[in-house]
Amino acid sequence: MPEEPLLYISTPTYHLVQKPISEESTPINEESTSIYERPAPDVIRNELIARQLHFFARPVKQARPLLIVLTSGERFIGTLLNVQGKQVKINCYEQIRLIDGNEIEAIYITKS
Repeated sequence: MPEEPLLYISTPTYHLVQKPISEESTPINEESTSIYERPAPDVIRNELIARQLHFFARPVKQARPLLIVLTSGERFIGTLLNVQGKQVKINCYEQIRLIDGNEIEAIYITKS
């Protein structure tokens, strides 16, 4: 006994017609394989130095002279003017110096 479907719907016949694809008429969208790299954040990596810089950058009545030690071994005394991202602006003997905050190794308070 042949098995028949439980529900039979009569439909028109279906013929697949394929058209040749010409390369000129259809542009091929290629998928991008490039990798997006985020720009390096503009922050100071050492959290202790970052907190100290932001604390000493606050306005006060008297300027606080600081001894700043860089990773290169250079030491200088100056007052902190401004911190923007990782750029630190320091007034050192009436000269303004811009320093990368990631180059600072230590900060000490000096007596006036």
